[in-house]
Amino acid sequence: MRWTAMRWKAVASVVLTVSCGWAHADAVPSGPDPSDAILRDLGDPIKLASFDGVEEFDRLVEPVGLVRGDGGSSRRFYVAPILGASWGEIMVFDESALERRLFGAGGAAGVAITRPMGQLRLEAEGRYRDGFSAMRADGPLFATLDTTDNWSAMVNVWRDVSLTRNFGVYGGGGIGAGGYRFGLFATDGVDVFASGDRDTAFAWQAGGGILYAVSDRVTLDLGYRYYSVEPTKAPVLFTTLPGGPVFAGRLQNQFVASELLLTVRVYEPFRRWR
Repeated sequence: MRWTAMRWKAVASVVLTVSCGWAHADAVPSGPDPSDAILRDLGDPIKLASFDGVEEFDRLVEPVGLVRGDGGSSRRFYVAPILGASWGEIMVFDESALERRLFGAGGAAGVAITRPMGQLRLEAEGRYRDGFSAMRADGPLFATLDTTDNWSAMVNVWRDVSLTRNFGVYGGGGIGAGGYRFGLFATDGVDVFASGDRDTAFAWQAGGGILYAVSDRVTLDLGYRYYSVEPTKAPVLFTTLPGGPVFAGRLQNQFVASELLLTVRVYEPFRRWR
């Protein structure tokens, strides 16, 4: 039951009335009473003003949103939609060939485990990024470079640290797989070079950010991540017009990105259906 200041003042008034009655009874001559020592040791009168802060006390003990779980459970399931921007880059033989800003979206699901000053989160994440392309024409030289179907599937470990009742920071990373479709075409009007493949390789990411707990079940986080797919090699075909294509080797390529992501983490999303 929540006590308001008015209820506390009412109780205090009753205590004062009873105390006065005891003091009056103590003034009437009577025989020795073992309770006299107690009645004479009532102490100073209760000051009603001391109960003015009770409403503030009630407010403080109400549930508040914390970065760590505060519902008495050491583990909580969560889901998290993710939106953000990626500054993607295609590397060819470890040299930057093309850079673009991309839009990305995805989601994650995991479990948060309470730890001192915060929590440890284990999650599975999937995301998809925009494709991008570029074209260059310089005299007889014409070239195009493009990537599409850029995806990643990761297993992450994050550590949240509470700074205040609602704010915190986090850091961590993950490993998994990433892929994209790579294509390159170049010609000088006589010779043609063409390379393309659907690349899938080991991928990793690392980063951190800031947290804001909207409530005990909803947390926002704004974070930076560096994401990288290991280099792969796409076949290169060389053609001298009007001859046919000849295998000319493999072209090493790699996708990397710096990413700024906004995540909305919802804990125990199916509580209402339990």
